[in-house]
Amino acid sequence: MFDRLFLRHQTRERHITSPLFQERLDYLQHCAEEGYAPTTLRPLATDLLLIQNLLGLPESSQKIEPATVRAAIDKWATREPKYFSHKNGRRCRENLRQRAIRWLLYMDRLQISRSDTSAYSVFIEDCAGYTRQQRGLSEETIKGRCWCVEDFLRWFFRDHLSLSDITIAEIDEGIARKGRDHGYVRTSVKVYASGIRAFFRHAERKGWCRRGLAAVIESPRVYQHEGLPSVPSWDDVQRVIATTEGGRPKDLRDRAMLLLFAVYGMRSGEVRYLTMTPELLQQASARFATYAFPEVSHG
Repeated sequence: MFDRLFLRHQTRERHITSPLFQERLDYLQHCAEEGYAPTTLRPLATDLLLIQNLLGLPESSQKIEPATVRAAIDKWATREPKYFSHKNGRRCRENLRQRAIRWLLYMDRLQISRSDTSAYSVFIEDCAGYTRQQRGLSEETIKGRCWCVEDFLRWFFRDHLSLSDITIAEIDEGIARKGRDHGYVRTSVKVYASGIRAFFRHAERKGWCRRGLAAVIESPRVYQHEGLPSVPSWDDVQRVIATTEGGRPKDLRDRAMLLLFAVYGMRSGEVRYLTMTPELLQQASARFATYAFPEVSHG
């Protein structure tokens, strides 16, 4: 790995002879399997060596708190201001902290405090980035999934310090509480479980938790047409439309909106963002005025 990343013999020797050689090598190989290019692996290897020096990580499995990581990087930045003197200095410092957190997570050496949400936010950000780049989901979908994952992790880390400890029983309990304690209906619990399942698929790929959890996460059964809302009868719809028979601009607008709902089945959000000139609105209303409402059998 280091032979491919660095040309200079002295640089390779420094990486090979420094502490935690195997841990750094394993993580770099893991990142390479995830698709990291050599141009990304090279600065990552340099940062891992810097992180090892800043934290003084022992060969043992002693865990490090996120606050310790931040304090060590901030202290070094103060001592070596030239590395962070440019306009993106703060972002570079945060990127270094994120890399340190991810490496510690991979080694299962991150101690997450129950009051520290910044640690498990790395899980969320990493999963969101993967979903955005590899799955191509919309930002609204990603935002919804991130909310589910954050809610779940906030609940889980109240009593645990590592995601590697999680069991399927705890995942089931975390999902079930949304219906039992928070009043979620089955369709909402199903959406919540789907977000959690997607997260644990990613967590398994990253090695954050044991394998096989995502495959056995269950969600409640949702019956066909269960979520369809109750609707007024067609007679009631016609009576409402009849209240807008008039020549005022307000009546023309309301009648056009109601007919778009009733005839074309458009949603309120779709109609709300339509813009029409008074002339077009007049033409549309006149056209709808000739529309023959079908007879609906109530038998």
